[in-house]
Amino acid sequence: MVARPTASRFRLFARSLRGYLAQTHSNRELIIVMSHLSRRDRRAAVQHVRQLGRPDIRVRYVAGNPSLGRLRNIGVDMAAGDLCCQWDDDDIYHPLRLEIPLTAMRRAGRRGVFLQTLLQFFEKEHKLFIQDWSFYPSPYNCHPGTGIVAKDPELRYPVRGADARRGEDAIFMVRHRERHGHVLLKTHPYLYAYVYHGTNTWNHDHHREQARVLACSRAAITRMRDDLEIHLGQLELPAGRIKVMSAEGLAFVWHNRRPSRAVRTAQLLQGI
Repeated sequence: MVARPTASRFRLFARSLRGYLAQTHSNRELIIVMSHLSRRDRRAAVQHVRQLGRPDIRVRYVAGNPSLGRLRNIGVDMAAGDLCCQWDDDDIYHPLRLEIPLTAMRRAGRRGVFLQTLLQFFEKEHKLFIQDWSFYPSPYNCHPGTGIVAKDPELRYPVRGADARRGEDAIFMVRHRERHGHVLLKTHPYLYAYVYHGTNTWNHDHHREQARVLACSRAAITRMRDDLEIHLGQLELPAGRIKVMSAEGLAFVWHNRRPSRAVRTAQLLQGI
């Protein structure tokens, strides 16, 4: 996880950590690489992690003005395992975020898996879109920030130039796919919610354009509605009314009553 848990973003950071802690896949670790923080914000973030008492969560702070690509490379180098999953500090994760893609990747005998469908949540508006990246031509037909990939010492994120500060994950994804091939997971959009909260790396216009181009149709959402409503209850979305949007406009309104995550996860695991 590349993280910048300033005071205004700390709740997002804490939510992302809770998403990691809720994962059903047990053999995991979380590497947190932080930068661009005041001493006060850095101290608060480190203290929060320590209070969790989790030896599988490690933190490193990088001084100076490192690019996003450099920070991601540091995280990969610190990881003890042979697989890496990008874990952003401001998005929302289903408890099966790791387990389902890993199962698909291993069954296919590939060295990487990316999500082709996912959720896009506009936090202030309580609007939720289902993105379908198959609308884009290959090799950009998946979200580049959703990968679980085998480590390859010859593949690195860019560390200089514009691509190193924004869009570094797309560069890495294309290079990794060319060398190893990927599984594209299209049937589980609820595993990951890409959140627009106002202080993102990409601005509001970028997120709006993605919603316009990638939003599923109302007919497609109607077909997946029952399954979607079951799994939305596993995500740490705000309580109350969530507007589920389609390419044509409002598809339906989901009322989040925040059911017990532990109970729902136990039920969902029976269907894996």
